[in-house]
Amino acid sequence: MSRHIEYDLRNDFYARLVDQPQSFFHEHRTGDLMSRATNDLSAVRQLAGPMIMYSLQTVFVVIVIMPIIFAISWKLTLLLFVTMPLVSLTVKYFGQQVHTRFQQIQDFFAQITARAQENFTGVRVVRAYAQEQAEIEAFNRLNYEYAQKNLGLVRIDALMRPLMTFLIGLGFVLIVWAGVPLAVRGELTVGQFTEFNMYLFRLDLAADCDRLRR
Repeated sequence: MSRHIEYDLRNDFYARLVDQPQSFFHEHRTGDLMSRATNDLSAVRQLAGPMIMYSLQTVFVVIVIMPIIFAISWKLTLLLFVTMPLVSLTVKYFGQQVHTRFQQIQDFFAQITARAQENFTGVRVVRAYAQEQAEIEAFNRLNYEYAQKNLGLVRIDALMRPLMTFLIGLGFVLIVWAGVPLAVRGELTVGQFTEFNMYLFRLDLAADCDRLRR
C-alpha cells in the first residue's frame, strides 16, 4: 500500500511541477524541489506503511491483552500504571526532539541538494572564475553540518532506547516483586503468574516495535 501511495504522490508531484509557471521556479530552487520529490516522499511512504501498520498492531494487542491480564490479577495490572506514565512521558519528550531534529535534517538535505544542483548547472561559470576549490570547501562545510545533525538525532535515539528498556525492565521487577508473594499466599497460582508475565512480555514487545518504527 505504501509503495502505491508513494507512486501516486510522485506522479502527482511531477505533474504539478510541469504545470507551474516560470516564476515558480525562480522562487523555488531546483535542488529543494528535487529533495521533496525523493527524500521527503520516501519519508511519507514510511509513515503511510510500516508506522501505521505497527501502530494498529499495538492498539489491537493492547485492546486484547489488557482485559485478559486484568482478569488474571487486577492487583498486578494496576502496578503497570506505575511505570506506564513514565514511559509515556519519555516517549512524548524524545518524540518531540526526534520530530524537530528530523525536520531540520530534511530541510538541510534540501539545501545540500540545491547547492549541488546549482554547481552542476553552472559548472562552466565555476570553472571560468576558478572557483572549484571554494565550492568544494563550501560543500564540505554543508556536508559536515548535515552529518552532525544526523549524529545528533542518533544520539537522542541511543539515549531513548536504553531508557525505555530500563523503564520496561523496572515494570517487570515490580510485577515479580508483587506477584511472588501473591503466589506464595495462594491468591495467584504459579501458572497464572507465568501466564500474566507472558502476556505482559507480548504487550511490551508490541509497544517496543511501535516505538522503534516511530
